Amino acid sequence: MNFRRPMVASYARTVRTLPTQSWFPKSRSCWTPVWPKYPPRPRSTTGAKLLRRPLVPPGRIRNSKQSSPDALHTAGTSYAKKCSLARSAHPPHLGARLLAADRNGALSVTGVIDVVVDTEANFAGIVARDPFVLDASLEKLAPRWSAEKDGAEDLQDFMNSVHLQQTESFEHELVEEGSGNTSSEEEIRTISAEFRTSMAAHAAMEPRAAVADVGPDKAEIWCGTQDPYFVRARIAALLGRRRADIVIHPQRMGGAFGGRVACGAAEQATRLSAMVGRPVRVQWDREAEFRNSYMQPPFAHRVSAEVNAAGTLTRWMQDFVSAPITTGPVSALGDGMSQFIAAGIDWFSADTGTARGAEHPYSAAIQRIRYSDIRTDLPFGPWRGLGAGPNTFVTESVMDELAEAVDMDPVAFRLHNLASGHDRLAHVLKRVAKLSGWAGRASQEASTGAQGVACGIYKGMTYVAAVAQIEALHAQREIRVRKVWCVQDCGCVVNPDQVRAMIMGNIVWGCGMALKEELTLDGTSVRQDNFDTYEIMRNDACPDVEIELVPSEEPPAGAGEAALVSIAPAITNAVHAATGNRIRRLPIRSEDVFI
Repeated sequence: MNFRRPMVASYARTVRTLPTQSWFPKSRSCWTPVWPKYPPRPRSTTGAKLLRRPLVPPGRIRNSKQSSPDALHTAGTSYAKKCSLARSAHPPHLGARLLAADRNGALSVTGVIDVVVDTEANFAGIVARDPFVLDASLEKLAPRWSAEKDGAEDLQDFMNSVHLQQTESFEHELVEEGSGNTSSEEEIRTISAEFRTSMAAHAAMEPRAAVADVGPDKAEIWCGTQDPYFVRARIAALLGRRRADIVIHPQRMGGAFGGRVACGAAEQATRLSAMVGRPVRVQWDREAEFRNSYMQPPFAHRVSAEVNAAGTLTRWMQDFVSAPITTGPVSALGDGMSQFIAAGIDWFSADTGTARGAEHPYSAAIQRIRYSDIRTDLPFGPWRGLGAGPNTFVTESVMDELAEAVDMDPVAFRLHNLASGHDRLAHVLKRVAKLSGWAGRASQEASTGAQGVACGIYKGMTYVAAVAQIEALHAQREIRVRKVWCVQDCGCVVNPDQVRAMIMGNIVWGCGMALKEELTLDGTSVRQDNFDTYEIMRNDACPDVEIELVPSEEPPAGAGEAALVSIAPAITNAVHAATGNRIRRLPIRSEDVFI
C-alpha cells in the first residue's frame, strides 16, 4: 500500500502523545504480529477448572490489526507521534450549536494546512503540520455557539418516580405476579423507601484517539472501539459510501467500560481526512472525554415491600425511572437521523440495559416491578454493568432492611427467600459468609467497624456474592472500606488469573460507585472535567480483597462486569451495621452517615 503521511487532529489543549493507542504502521506488513513462542505460563487452578489448551495458539493469529504485547516492550511498534496535529472546537455545553467561526483567521496562522467549518454538521476543525500552533489557531477561529437554554432540564423532575406512580404512567412492566393484599391475620412488617444513584463518567485512563485515511475508493480507520461494526456503519453513513468500502482496524482502548461503543474521534478524523484529502489523527484530551462522551444515567427507585413474622417475603412493589442505556449512544451522537432511529426504537421496545438486574432472585406472593426509560437531550449510554449496579443496589438494600425488621441474620434471610432454581446463588452466598468469617448483625452493633453482605445474578448466568468490611471514621467524617471478600460462579473458568483480575477491577469500581463517583451539571454544562474534580478510587483507599472462584462444569459465562453488582450494596449495608443509618443514594454522602 502506498501510504500517505498522516496528519493528526486533536482535541488536546496541550500537545500529548498516546503511546498505547496511537501507533500507526508504515506498511501493511507491520500489521501481522509475530508472537513469541515461549512455553505456556503455569497458572493457578485453585477454585476453578482450567482448560489447558490455549484458545488462540501463539503464532497463528492472522489479519490482526494490533501489535503484540512483546512489541510494545521492545520498540517493535510504530507510532504516529511524529505526525502533524489538528484540533476541533468543542461545544461549551451540552446541546450547543455552532453558529459561525472565523476560518480565514485560523488559516492566517503559520503552519495551519486547512480549516474546516461546517455549521450544519456542528463541526469546526483545524489541520496543521505543527502541533504547537493549535492554541493560536483555535483562538483565531473564535467559534460562536448558541446560548445555553433557559431552564435547562431539571434532572430532579425527570427522575420523579413519585409523579409517575401517581399518574400510573410507567412504560414497561417487568414482573406482575399475584394480586390483592396480604392476609390481615398475619403480622406484617412494611418497608417503603426511595433510592437514587447519580450520573457517572467512564473515566478511562486513556483518552480516545483515531486515525482516518479517506481515499477515493476506500476509507481506513484506526481506533479503539468496543463495536467496530457500529463505527463502520457510522463512517459509511457519514461518507455516503458502502460499508464494504470502510475498513476498521480496532486498537487497544486504554479503558472502555461501555464508553467506547461509539467513537466520536473516529468520525471527526473521518470528516477532516475527507475534506483535506490526507490521513488525519484526532486525539482527545481528558477534558474532552468528560465533556463530550455519554454518561451513565441517574436512577430513581421507589420500593414498598412486606415480610411476615416468619421472615417470608410476601409483597414487593417497585417502580423506577432512568434513561435508555443500550440504545442511548444512538441518540447521543446528535444528528437528525440518529434522533429518528432512537424515536423508533423507543416506540417499539423497552431498553433492556436500563432494566438489567431489576428482576431480583427472591420469591414473593405478590410482586410487581415497573419502569420507564425516558429519553432526554442529555447523552446517556452504557456504563459498566449498565442498569445492574443501580438496580441491585436497591434490591439488596431493601432485603437487608427487611431482615432487620424481622430480626433475622441478613445471610439467612436471603437464603430463606430465594426463589427455586437459584441453588448456585445460594452456594456463593454461603461460601462468602464462610470465607469472610461472617459475624452476623448482632455482634456488630455499636461498632465503628462492621460487615455488610449482598449478592446478585448478572444477566441470568453469573452468580456472585460479596461481604464488605468498613470502618466509619467519625472524626474525619469518612467511610473506609478495609476488605472485600467475593465469591463468583461464572461456570467453567478458562483463565483463573484473568477472571480474578476482572473481579478485582469490579471491586474497586464498585467501591468508587459507592463512595466517590458522581457527575453533576451546571445548567447543561458538565462540572467535572478531570480527575481533580471527578473522584475515583486511589490506591491508598482501595481495600484488601479475597476472591474465590467456584469450581464448575457449567458452560463459561461472563465475568467482566458481574462482581460489580454486589459491591456497592455490601458497602452500604455495612455502613448501616456500623452507624445505624440507611443509605438511600449513591455515592454515599457524609451527611447521610454522620448525622
